[in-house]
Amino acid sequence: MLGLGCPKQTLAKIATPLLLYLDLDNFKLINDHYGHSVGDWALVELAKRLKESCSEETMLVRHGGDEFIMLMPFSDKSVLQHEIQRITYRLKEVIHVNALEFALSGSVGVGVACPEEHENSLEGVLIKADLAMYEAKKVRNSYVFFTEEMQQLSDERAVIEEALHGALNNRQLFMVYQPQIDAESGCVVGVEALIRWQHPVLGFVPPDKFIAVAEASGQINPIGDFVIDTALKEIATIQAGFDPIRLSINVSVQQLVNEGFRARLKEKAAEYDINPTNLVIEITESLFIEDFEQIESLLVLIRNDGFGISLDDFGTGYSSLSVLRSLPINEVKVDQSFVRHILTDEHDRALIQSIIGIGQSLKIPTLAEGVEELEHARSLRGFGCNLFQGYYFARPMDIDALKEYLTAFKAYEL
Repeated sequence: MLGLGCPKQTLAKIATPLLLYLDLDNFKLINDHYGHSVGDWALVELAKRLKESCSEETMLVRHGGDEFIMLMPFSDKSVLQHEIQRITYRLKEVIHVNALEFALSGSVGVGVACPEEHENSLEGVLIKADLAMYEAKKVRNSYVFFTEEMQQLSDERAVIEEALHGALNNRQLFMVYQPQIDAESGCVVGVEALIRWQHPVLGFVPPDKFIAVAEASGQINPIGDFVIDTALKEIATIQAGFDPIRLSINVSVQQLVNEGFRARLKEKAAEYDINPTNLVIEITESLFIEDFEQIESLLVLIRNDGFGISLDDFGTGYSSLSVLRSLPINEVKVDQSFVRHILTDEHDRALIQSIIGIGQSLKIPTLAEGVEELEHARSLRGFGCNLFQGYYFARPMDIDALKEYLTAFKAYEL
């Protein structure tokens, strides 16, 4: 027997094995809200529908939890796409459990065996389909075919994960700070703390390369603790010679829901004599995909402790007006992808105006990231944006450079 419970002789009969790896989107919420008995019933009903949707040549296997695998011969891509669409259509049909009803969606990865891999191809095809499914999960409710680039990225993530294990102990991680400018006065009112990694062999590893790896490998909590402790300690060293400025720190969902996070935040603020009103927790829209009610209750407690909460990258994902209305947010950050083309793209300009308008209607200040030109700042200020951050004003810098920057600082004329 092979890993999927598929006899090797059965696999050998398939000229070109193809595997669909289906992972249900947000199925955990059903178990959490309605109980595992309801979730189990839904899985049974779903399995029946999948079986009805599959051809006679397809082998259907539940791979564990909320994952299903379909093994079939590959013939024609258009035929396959039609079959996937048929499966996902059945998946979306409403499921009734007693008085409850809900619809499901799933992310599908597609892997096809190469002829030279055929003899022991099942494990290889499963790896391909799993990598493709990982990409599909970024969009959700979609299907993605495996590409060699996905394998290269997977290999890169494996190297980064291994190297990351020693990054803290070997003091390879450090903090830099990017100033935030008030739109009216042109003065510095805060900084965002940003983590950096310099590896002796890999060189500089960008945060967008290693943060996701840290989250997936369970290393984000110790790294997050390092960020909070280091940033507060370093910012505390400049409080004596300058007016207090606020410090913004990025927090992942794993950190936020980790037991003791709120207590550690309060403890560190007290240890370094940082007023909670000068400490802002930056969260991203992706947090609310997990469990909105849990995240909301945690944010309310943190806000009641006096800390600020900023919604980062607004407009790029899950957020809606109802989210802003119900959460204790006291700042919205306009994503730099919108700001970059504000002078040339009417669509981006309209989006920015809408985001700022939403903030104004809810009395929530807005901060624009990625401000790289004076005209960016002037256009944004004309729309009513409150704060700026970007290379036009300053690049991220270490704490010593920040002290020099603040010492020589003169208000920007906007």
